[in-house]
Amino acid sequence: MIANRKVAAQIEALMLDVSRQLNQSIRSVRDSRPGNEFQAYRRAVGFVMGRIFTDIMRPIYKMHPQLVPRGLEMDPDTKQANRPAAVRPRPRSSAKRTVKSRPGRGR
Repeated sequence: MIANRKVAAQIEALMLDVSRQLNQSIRSVRDSRPGNEFQAYRRAVGFVMGRIFTDIMRPIYKMHPQLVPRGLEMDPDTKQANRPAAVRPRPRSSAKRTVKSRPGRGR
């Protein structure tokens, strides 16, 4: 995407700052708006932040692996970001959960 490493580093810094500002905007809306408005806003901002990463940051990191932040692992085969296991969400099971009743609980 951006072959010049210096320019790529500047763009990366700008995008990280934009992401911090977007996160702050989510906190501001959370503290001042009803739940439905907050949920819609957070979803929209999450979409924007996802596009920043997939369309701008990931191509920069692919071209300039030395810019990849510590703690963000890029899969060498696909150049996809992999979160460290400590922050990786658990996969959801497609099977329905069954709730077992416990004695004395009335289920």
